[in-house]
Amino acid sequence: MTANTNGRPAPLADSLHLREWRESRGWTQEQLAERIHSAVSTVSRMEQGKQNPSMDRLRELASIFGTSVASLFAPPPGYETDTHPTDAVPAAPSAAASITPESFPRDVPVYAMESHSFGDRDLYISAKSVGLVRRPPALDGVAGAFAIYVEGDRMAPEHNPGDLRFIHPHRAARPGDSALVELHPEDGQRPKVALGRVLRRDHSAITLCLHNPSQELYFPGEQVAKVYKILTDNDLFGV
Repeated sequence: MTANTNGRPAPLADSLHLREWRESRGWTQEQLAERIHSAVSTVSRMEQGKQNPSMDRLRELASIFGTSVASLFAPPPGYETDTHPTDAVPAAPSAAASITPESFPRDVPVYAMESHSFGDRDLYISAKSVGLVRRPPALDGVAGAFAIYVEGDRMAPEHNPGDLRFIHPHRAARPGDSALVELHPEDGQRPKVALGRVLRRDHSAITLCLHNPSQELYFPGEQVAKVYKILTDNDLFGV
């Protein structure tokens, strides 16, 4: 969801000056959508404050406009609106205007996964942490949260190689969710994990669906150590 309980747009989206930045470049919504490889409706919803952009999207927009993420929450320098000065109403200070990547602590461990084939299954071998990334708002105060870098293209375009994905250790993965399934390790080996969309799940087994090419992975319950939900942009930044 991108609106609060009073029906108003979420503060993050509501404070974004995307339309002003787009117009300052003389671009249409179609031209901006093409530059960020997204739908025109997505650009429109962000400009109307109806959709929260992810932090990755904010960084992409900042790069396209040649500015910082923080600057996107104010009109571009020299931008003039069509509102007459005498008609202007002073805007109330917004906490979201001070949101920058530096606002979030860099304390979430991120793991790189090594892709391997085991028979007819493409699985990953969990690797050690390769660093720390900034904690998104939805994971504030959540112990045990972690992130992964996607390896391989089996889940493209939903999860592309190199994409950063966050995991809430206590959020249940249900059918339709993207999930990371950790298997019980074999003797002396590192745990294997599978990334996919949950197709079916009950107490006895879980089945994941992969995209590219289409494949189902079935895991009996006794093989499964943990199932983690991969958080969506709405999970991370929606309210």
